Amino acid sequence: MESAAAVKVSWRDLFAFTRWTHCVALVPAVVASCAVGAFKTSLAVTLGLFFQYTVDVADGSVGGPETIKRTAALSVILCGLGAGHWAANTVFFASWVLFGELQAKSIRERMFKSLLKKEMSWYDSQSEGVSSLLVRIESQTRELQIATSQVLGFLISDIVVSVACLIVSFYMSWKLTLVLLATVPVSIVALTLATRRLQPAIQLQKAHLSEATKYANSSITGIDLVKIYNGFDTEVWHYLNSINASMKQYLVQAHCNAVQMGYAKFWVVSLFAVGFWYGIVLVQEGASPAQVLTTFYATLTALQGIENLMPQWLVLAKGMAAGQSLRQTGAFVSRGKKRVGTHKPSCCIGDIEVNGVSFAYPSNPDQIVLQKSSFRFPAGETCFIVGKSGSGKSTLGNLLVNFYEPLTGTILVDHHLLQDLDDEWIRRNITLIQQTSVLFNETFFRNVAFGHPSPDDVTVDEVRSACDTAILQSTIAAMHQGLDTPVGTGGYSLSGGQKQRIALARARLRDPPILILDEVTSGLDLVSKTLVMEAVRAWRQDKTTIIITHDVSQIKNDDYVFVMDKSRLVQEGCRRDIAGDEGGLFAALLSALRDEAIESEGSTDLASPLEESFADPDSPPGLREARNRSFATAFLSRTWNHTCN
Repeated sequence: MESAAAVKVSWRDLFAFTRWTHCVALVPAVVASCAVGAFKTSLAVTLGLFFQYTVDVADGSVGGPETIKRTAALSVILCGLGAGHWAANTVFFASWVLFGELQAKSIRERMFKSLLKKEMSWYDSQSEGVSSLLVRIESQTRELQIATSQVLGFLISDIVVSVACLIVSFYMSWKLTLVLLATVPVSIVALTLATRRLQPAIQLQKAHLSEATKYANSSITGIDLVKIYNGFDTEVWHYLNSINASMKQYLVQAHCNAVQMGYAKFWVVSLFAVGFWYGIVLVQEGASPAQVLTTFYATLTALQGIENLMPQWLVLAKGMAAGQSLRQTGAFVSRGKKRVGTHKPSCCIGDIEVNGVSFAYPSNPDQIVLQKSSFRFPAGETCFIVGKSGSGKSTLGNLLVNFYEPLTGTILVDHHLLQDLDDEWIRRNITLIQQTSVLFNETFFRNVAFGHPSPDDVTVDEVRSACDTAILQSTIAAMHQGLDTPVGTGGYSLSGGQKQRIALARARLRDPPILILDEVTSGLDLVSKTLVMEAVRAWRQDKTTIIITHDVSQIKNDDYVFVMDKSRLVQEGCRRDIAGDEGGLFAALLSALRDEAIESEGSTDLASPLEESFADPDSPPGLREARNRSFATAFLSRTWNHTCN
């Protein structure tokens, strides 16, 4: 937070997201602002003429009829100025509001594109969390939009008024103008001292609000845990601390703004006293009273432009701070040395080599989550990566899709360095399905179609075929609108296992040469898990498939297995070979699963496929699958009969 307070902003930050196309609104807005300022200046000149006519009548130099004639002409001019002022103000507000909306649109477009292109390491480094980041971006977008709409127009208009009125006042009476302007240096010093703490307070308030948003998002997102562990008081205490700190910084801003406005009012009142005093002196020396009054009014109008700016200064300062923060967020460059690949091979065979790779997440660089390890995933084969939680399995999956760059070692895809390959090519040919599946606020059909390279061109038959692979037929049949049923937030509620199968259906629709499945069946029951794995094996035959799991029950005897423990590769080989190594970790995993299966299945009258596979690990190919299918059929039949009865 201290660093945030030291950041300096500039006027350029207000236009950090301005494009040349915005000149369509900006040019008319600036012209209208200048016109509004010109009309205000012309009012000072016109009133000066009224003063002159009054003086002429008083000293008898002009008769009554002539004065009435001149006054009538000036009245017509005043009406014309009023109409012109009204038209200029109409264009003024319309153009500046349009410019502010264009700014907001530009910010949202550029920030969205920037966020999509950022590396995973950048997201990991966001201490406030992604949800708080999005809230901050939206609030700062609004602050910048407000600052670059009418407020900026008022600033330009007041500057034009001040400059033009000073020119008029110097022309009418340079002596009185200089006397009135003699108060400006003192006022500048006073206003500078009053705003000295304004910008640091804005930066600190922004930091505290981001922290408060982080607490609010995490508490509401995990409201079930807050209720279970009775953490209401703790979360409220954290939130209130951040809000109170933010309030203190806002009070600093309010005090600065109040001092500004109070001094500006005092300054204007002082100008009346000084102006009338010296004006009387000039009149006594023979100056024209009308010129003195015109000079005084013009100078007062010029300095009132500065007074009018004071209430808006806080808005402008927040807009500049928001523009700088958004620009820095959008233009962030990773501190790492990640290369941007450009190579796009004509095809992807699917051969992967991982040589001596180690890795630590950027958010915690001191903790190595993957020790130096080497893997080989042959093209067209299905391999398993197993291990306990925290052993580095998922980290390897993230490295294979180039989410991060390893600390040491190399990853080769078809003998090409992964870092040299184009990111778009990687995403098109290597698909990672993670354990946590995200649903968009769309229909079931659209959620599956998102997996296709061209989602808008997907047919219903293609989506149904993908859903068949993921065993989603019963899920679709249970929904009242079928594939057109809205899912996601506020839509049809799906279980964790159903969400995982939707992610699998997306992958089936994409059908990449290389597929990485990270615990995609962890939320499924035994029957569904067996059926899904059978479908995946049939689909991925002769295609490179890497299945990351802690469940060894679905691994065949001929499957090649990599066993990880404590962030390193500790064992590898075909299941039939490493299962016999009683001192190995894989045998320990099998033993633990066997004990769990016996305990959970022992009370039922159905034989467990797990027990049968453990009892005969060298069973002929197909026998284990037949047992699983028989068990699934018996289980489903028994459930159906129970429901009917």
